[in-house]
Amino acid sequence: MVCVIGQDFDLIYYSGSERASVGNKPSCWKYVQHDANKTMRPGQLYMMYFDPGFKTIRFVKKAGSAVLYTGTVSVSEFGASDDKDANWNGIANPKTYYASLSLSAGSATYAQVLNNGSLDDYFGNSENPVYKTISLGESSFSVGKPLFIQPTQATTIIVDKSENATITPASAPRRVRVKNLPKGIAAVYCLAIAGEDQPEADNLFVQVAEDEKADRYTIGQDLVKGGVASGRAQVWVNRYDAKLSVNTQALSENEATYPLTIQIPSNGEYTLSIGAVENEEYALYLTRNGEAIWNLSDGAYTGAFEKGTTSEYGLRVSARAPQITTGIDEAVVDAKGETRKVLINNTVYIIRGENVYSVDGQLVK
Repeated sequence: MVCVIGQDFDLIYYSGSERASVGNKPSCWKYVQHDANKTMRPGQLYMMYFDPGFKTIRFVKKAGSAVLYTGTVSVSEFGASDDKDANWNGIANPKTYYASLSLSAGSATYAQVLNNGSLDDYFGNSENPVYKTISLGESSFSVGKPLFIQPTQATTIIVDKSENATITPASAPRRVRVKNLPKGIAAVYCLAIAGEDQPEADNLFVQVAEDEKADRYTIGQDLVKGGVASGRAQVWVNRYDAKLSVNTQALSENEATYPLTIQIPSNGEYTLSIGAVENEEYALYLTRNGEAIWNLSDGAYTGAFEKGTTSEYGLRVSARAPQITTGIDEAVVDAKGETRKVLINNTVYIIRGENVYSVDGQLVK
C-alpha cells in the first residue's frame, strides 16, 4: 500500500491485457482506482503523478499481504489478434539491489528498459520514450528501472542478487554463448549503435535459425521496439509492418538478410559494433543498397552519417567458408567481399573476394 503525507497523487500501472486489446497505445496505462489507498502489487510496474510541492512518500505493508520485497514476479498471458501485442507485462524490480532474472525455459529471452534507466525520457520532450532492448540472460535488473517483457507463456520470474549488484549494467553489446542460445537458433548477434556524444548504445539483436520456419512474428524470437524518439541514435529491423529490436530469420542458401533503419540525431561519426559470438560458423556483414561493405564479425564499423532516418543499410548473416588445409587449387573462397586468413599446407594466405594472396600481398590465385 502507498501513502503520501499531506499530498494527493495519481497512480497508474501498465496493463498488458489492454495492449492485447487495443495495441501499443497510451491507453495501456490505467489508473489504480479500486481503493482509496491505491494498493500496489510487488513486481508490477507503476508510475505516480504528484501535486506540486509534495515532500514525502511512504510505502506501508497491507495487512495479510505478501512481503513487499518478494523474490518472485509473476508474468501473465494476454491473447491478442496480433502476436506483436500479446503477453506484454510491465514489471519492476521488487528488491533493493541490482538483480538478475531466472525464467522458466523458453518463456522469454529479451526485454526492454527505458534507455537511461529513469523516467526522464518518458516525460521529456520526445514524442515517445526511448527504450533499449536487453538480453535477460546477460543484463542486470536495476532498482527502479521499468522493464517490459513478452513471455511465450505465463510464468514466474525469480529475482536473484546480481554478481554486479552495485554496478550499473554496461551499455556495450554482450557476449552470446552458444550453450545459451534458444532452441532452433544457430547464432545471435547484438548490434549496437553509438556516437561520440551518445555513448549509450541502442541495441538490436538479430538471430539466425538453421531450420526453415514460417516468415511471421514469433513471440520469444522477435520483439517490437518499445519506442522511437528524436534526439538519439537508434537502429531497428523493418519487418512484419513493425519496428523490431529482435528479429529471427531462417537461412536460405546459407544466408539471412535483415533490412535496417538507422536514425541519426545529428551529423557526425557513429559506430556500429557487435559483441563477441562464439559460433564462428557464421559472419555478420553490414550492407548498403544490398552490397556488403563491412564484415562486422572482424571489427566495428565507423562512418560519417547525416542527420535523419535512412533505410539504405542492412545486415547479412552468411555461413563462413571452411578453413582450407589442402592445396591452393582446392581453396573454397567467399565471393561476398570477406577478407580472412587461411592455412594451406602450413602456409598462411589471405583471401579477399574470389582471390587468394600471399601475406606480402602477391596474387596467388
